[in-house]
Amino acid sequence: MSICLRHTTKERIHFTSTPLPSPEVKSISTPTGVALATAPCIRDQSGVDHISSPTDPSEHLPDISVKLKNSDVLCNLSEKLSHLSKQHQIEMSDLINSHVDLFTDIPRRTHLVCHNVDVGDAVPIKQHPYRLSPIKMKHLQNEYTVMPFGMKNAPATFQRFINTLVGDLQGCSVYIDDIVIYSQTWQEHIAQIRSLMERLCSANLTVNLVKNFEKQFKLAVDASDFGAGSILLQQDSEGIDHPVCYFSKKFNKHQQNYSTVEKETLALLLSLQMFDVYLGTTPFPVIVLTDHNPLTFVHNMKNHNKRLLRWSLIFQEYNLDIQHIRGKDNIFADALSRI
Repeated sequence: MSICLRHTTKERIHFTSTPLPSPEVKSISTPTGVALATAPCIRDQSGVDHISSPTDPSEHLPDISVKLKNSDVLCNLSEKLSHLSKQHQIEMSDLINSHVDLFTDIPRRTHLVCHNVDVGDAVPIKQHPYRLSPIKMKHLQNEYTVMPFGMKNAPATFQRFINTLVGDLQGCSVYIDDIVIYSQTWQEHIAQIRSLMERLCSANLTVNLVKNFEKQFKLAVDASDFGAGSILLQQDSEGIDHPVCYFSKKFNKHQQNYSTVEKETLALLLSLQMFDVYLGTTPFPVIVLTDHNPLTFVHNMKNHNKRLLRWSLIFQEYNLDIQHIRGKDNIFADALSRI
């Protein structure tokens, strides 16, 4: 998603339905027939360029590759939707194909928002455009003369914009460019996605289909007498585990009186709740590593402990593969449980 930023003397951020001038996008033909977009030259109503030309126009600059890879995903859409049932795959595919303008490889520019900045009588620290080093200039064709997306007040501007755009949709929550849709039934879910896509299309925005998890997660958990600790891991192509996130939490005075199996199970529960944004949507089974062997039987546990029974029902929301490891191989989670 991209946004048009404009420096004026007005003191507010406003939303307007009047379209701004369309950007002039240059393209370079490639042997495969794919058009690679260069940075657009955008002019405001006064005719001033928002992005300037290169410092040395005579210098040959390399082609700027396409930012997104939505076309690759659309060609293998069935693979991306393989976690759904056959009927659900058909319905979702039809919905995506009916809004293909949302999934272009070249991000589009919205026409619904302008960012007006009032600097008062303050003298700018620098009045010339932000200049890049010669090395970076070899990979870019233009220089910015206004604030690019990524400056400290750009996220707040975008958040207000997206709230205005989809804030009234039922079952839809947004944090900057991350949108979550929740519903009770599949048909309700499809209807909500369709409404969201229509709103995004009306704003001329682009959705990135490539932002999904492609590697399996591992969750190493452990509990001590005083707390719980865990570490979320992912394995690289060479089989080496790399940390993604860490978690550590001290038990309260009641939890410190739990039995050992209850503390270990609680450590897993707290870790799943902490990393739910990763583990709740991954299409792969989550490998849970624990040095407490009884935890591997939590799904088949038959006892009268109502606390463990309630927690085991929560675990059913996740696709867990709980494996036992030796205590000396679980030193990181063990250390985190003692902090």
